[in-house]
Amino acid sequence: MDQQAELRALVNASDVPVSVATRARIMLWYAEDRQKKEIAELTAKVRLVQTNDKKLVDNNVK
Repeated sequence: MDQQAELRALVNASDVPVSVATRARIMLWYAEDRQKKEIAELTAKVRLVQTNDKKLVDNNVK
């Protein structure tokens, strides 16, 4: 398995900590030759979604 496939597997795994999946996603974006500014914006959006997902789970909203 190549490195990008391993990173994709981490991103899609349900048993991987969110922080690890986020780092893997960032590495994939770098591999796509995205600029740092774009990766920073995408990372902020990912973290916003993760925060909102956690709030929904904490409040038992699905």
